[in-house]
Amino acid sequence: MLPALSEGQAREFTRLVYQTLAERGREGVVSDGALHFNDGSSHGLHNLSIAAAEADPRIWPTLVREHVQAMEQIDAETDDIPADDTVFLRLRMREDLGDEEPAYQALEPFPGVLALVAVDRPTHVKELSGDLSQVGSYERAVELGRRNLAALPLPAVERLLADDEDEGSAVHLLMSDDFFGASRAIILEDILDRALGTSIPEAGVFLVVPNRHLLAVHIPTGSPSTVGALSLLSNIGFGECKSAPGPISPFVYHVSRDGSGAQVSSIQDGKVVFSVIGQVEDAFRTLGLLE
Repeated sequence: MLPALSEGQAREFTRLVYQTLAERGREGVVSDGALHFNDGSSHGLHNLSIAAAEADPRIWPTLVREHVQAMEQIDAETDDIPADDTVFLRLRMREDLGDEEPAYQALEPFPGVLALVAVDRPTHVKELSGDLSQVGSYERAVELGRRNLAALPLPAVERLLADDEDEGSAVHLLMSDDFFGASRAIILEDILDRALGTSIPEAGVFLVVPNRHLLAVHIPTGSPSTVGALSLLSNIGFGECKSAPGPISPFVYHVSRDGSGAQVSSIQDGKVVFSVIGQVEDAFRTLGLLE
C-alpha cells in the first residue's frame, strides 16, 4: 500500500527496492507498504514513496539505495542507554504495528492509537517495542516522554474556519518540524495553554493526529458550526494522513476534560460517518447541540 504512487509507479518502485537488496546481498519482501528483511526487521516505505512521488524518476535508484542503507544502519544499532532528554512518546496506530506490537502495556490516548516509547537519535527516531531496561520502565519512559514533549518548541499555528461567518467553527492547525507534532496531543492541556492560550473546556476538545508533524484541534463553544468543524477536521485528517510523511490516523477523536479519548469518525461502507455516542454525546448535550 503506497497511496502516493500510481499502480505503475508502485511496480517500478518495488522493482528498485528488490534490485537494491540484490546488489547489497540482502533478502526481503515488500508487502503492505513495508520492507520486511528476512532477518526479521521491518521498515515502512510510505515516507520514501512520498519522496519518490515528488522526485524525478531518474533519481529513484539513489533514493531507494540511500533509504535501504539507512534502514541497515538502524538495524545495526546497539541498545545503548539513551540520555534522558532523548526519550519521547510517539503515537502509532495499533493496526499499523502488525507483529511488532509492544511487549509492554502502552498508553492508548485514543482508541487504537498507542503511545510508544521512542528514542530521538541524531538521524532518526527509533521506537522501542521490546525490553525497556535501557530506559528503566515504561512508567519512567512516560514521565520522561511527557517532560521532553513539553520541552520541544511550540508548534506554528494556523487558524481555519469551517464557516467564514462563524468564529465558533475555528480549527487550529498546530504544525511542528520535528517528529513529535501529533504526539503533543499526549500533553494536550499544556499545549493548548501555551500555544493557544486556552484549556480543555467542559465539553472537551475534538482533534485529529494525521501525521507526525500535525495536530489539529477544534475547541467547541456551542456553535452549530461545530458540525462543520468536525467535517473540516475529517477532511484534514484524511488528506494529511495520506499525503504526508509519518502517517498516523485519519480519524477524528474527542478528548474530555478528564483526558479520556473517544473515536468520533470511522469508515463504514466506504463513507466517513460520525458517531455521537458515549462521551461524544455528552459533549454535544453540554454544547446544546442535542436536546
